[in-house]
Amino acid sequence: MKLSSLLDPRLIFLDYHFDSYHQIIDFVAERISRATTLSAGTVKESIMKRENIGTTFLGNRLALPHGYVDNLSEILVLFIRLDRVLNVNYDYRETTVKYVFAIITSKEKAQLYLKVLSSIAQLVINSAYILDNARTPGDLIETVDEKQLVVDDVLRASDLICCRAMIWKKESITHAIDKMKKENLTFLPVVEEDNRICGVVDLTDLFSAVFPEEKITSGSLSLLRDLGETRDMLVEPVKQYWQNQEHHLAGDIMKSHDTYVVNENASYIEIVFIMTQHHYKYLIVVDDLQRVIGIIDTGDVVHKMIRA
Repeated sequence: MKLSSLLDPRLIFLDYHFDSYHQIIDFVAERISRATTLSAGTVKESIMKRENIGTTFLGNRLALPHGYVDNLSEILVLFIRLDRVLNVNYDYRETTVKYVFAIITSKEKAQLYLKVLSSIAQLVINSAYILDNARTPGDLIETVDEKQLVVDDVLRASDLICCRAMIWKKESITHAIDKMKKENLTFLPVVEEDNRICGVVDLTDLFSAVFPEEKITSGSLSLLRDLGETRDMLVEPVKQYWQNQEHHLAGDIMKSHDTYVVNENASYIEIVFIMTQHHYKYLIVVDDLQRVIGIIDTGDVVHKMIRA
């Protein structure tokens, strides 16, 4: 299926003016209602339910509001090109929006709709000029069709793995530190003997175990990735502390892995949403048996999306 086949000229709006993102959501709900049998209230409710979970801004001035509506047999795609870049404050952060692709479908079509999101992201990242140069809805559909964007052709989590580091739960914390330093990571998945994930451990956990009275955050440790000398100054004392404490194991200080895990077949649009929602720099990729395959880094996601 080509992305262009999902575009409806009745749902393409070029150079429209909005003063807020809330106005955009209201406009999307109203226009989808006009073109379908859905009520504007139903559409807006489905979109806001997703917005309340986490941001749907993906950078590159792209917003992807979307939601599920029960018993909907199709995927509805609405596109807006704003007449100017709109500054939006979202979750205490500022972002900019120029393009809006809104998608409404049913939960039964969840996998297909994630593929649609991925194709749209590729279009905006690689060919935003198409969106800027279109003069009419028909012109936009024609030029998108020429790009031959196939909805099924998406990057998967398994394509985005940057390294395959992990720590066995019965290995010592010293070994965890060594592996973090070797892979230049501040985070490791903890696994059983068969590589099934059972938790995660990061430098915050390690420092908290050594210095339980200190208040340490992941943010205060982020400089370890960039300052090699400082990293050694901080990590070496911890390593020395644990060198003779082999009975202190990774499994003793690990925390829940639930929100850090994505399946190997997850699309990169899912990965971006999870990373944005939880502010994670890394995610763990697992197979259907929950065995760790590797780790995804935010930077690699962005770079590989651009090359896709």
